[in-house]
Amino acid sequence: MSEVKAKQRDISIDIAKGIGIILVVYGHLACPVAREIFLFHMPLFFLLSGYFFSAKDSMRIFVKKKTKALLFPFLLFYIFAFIYHFEIFNGDMNIISYIHSFNSFIDPNPHLWFLLSLFEIFVVFFVVEKYIHSEILKLVITCGITLMGYLCAMNKVSFFFFPQAGLGYIFFYLGYQIKQNNIFQNRKVYLYVIIGATVSYCLGIALKVHTDMLPLEIDSTYILFFLPALGGSLLVIYFSRFLQSKPYTSWLAYLGKNSLLIMCVHGLLIEMSKFVTLPVLKVIYYLMGNATLTNAEMMGGRICGLLSLIVLVPLSLYMGLLIKRIFPFCFSK
Repeated sequence: MSEVKAKQRDISIDIAKGIGIILVVYGHLACPVAREIFLFHMPLFFLLSGYFFSAKDSMRIFVKKKTKALLFPFLLFYIFAFIYHFEIFNGDMNIISYIHSFNSFIDPNPHLWFLLSLFEIFVVFFVVEKYIHSEILKLVITCGITLMGYLCAMNKVSFFFFPQAGLGYIFFYLGYQIKQNNIFQNRKVYLYVIIGATVSYCLGIALKVHTDMLPLEIDSTYILFFLPALGGSLLVIYFSRFLQSKPYTSWLAYLGKNSLLIMCVHGLLIEMSKFVTLPVLKVIYYLMGNATLTNAEMMGGRICGLLSLIVLVPLSLYMGLLIKRIFPFCFSK
């Protein structure tokens, strides 16, 4: 049975997740293309999650699985982040004052918002897919949930990351539809899809569209949020399909399979990675003849961003796998 599942697994999707998590990490560093990355990097993960969706289980079993896959890791990494920040960055502040300093309850690790939003999408999508049989009605519900997310974003109304889930729901829906209709395997349409995706993504770049789903920052013209997000996501996926037959790409697939761990850990390790990158930066800038730069100037440069990425991705993977090994009961198989 395991061999059959291995054959059925689409490695290009794992590669896409691997590319996606590298972009997520890079976007949180000194990155000159952060705006271009933020246009699509989270919609990409919502779309890929929809691609793997299945409603074959009962409601009870499904919720139990998703609780273990998403909520247990959320709680585990939240506790780690809470303790880490309280002990390292808050000096003599007592725990009550520390909690009162939060602008949001996920302040210790803001990147965990994705797990909660994805869990909400999974549950709602399961109910819709399991108990509603009209495809038109499913589409209407998708548009309604998307409209809710958009209106909340425009009015900066947020509650337990339902608005973010609303913005991500349509990408999840499209990922599921792409899988059901074998779009990625259809050679007759792939050229048109790539052209359309390229135009859509470049539109967002040309118009300097700003997207950041966590604080609900999207373009007031919804289509300028949606098209670049979908276009960028599809370009990554089709590029991944190109890479799947190439040698030396298995490491990307491995990163993709563990992308959740990297996403949950990397934010906590950014400061730690500076202990490795700063000495190397000093040597690099010395050899370049810029030895007079301050530490802050070096840490804010493009070289630092790339060097930090090289350090942070494997470090986050290692720490994530270590935590998973210590607390295996918090993760689904």
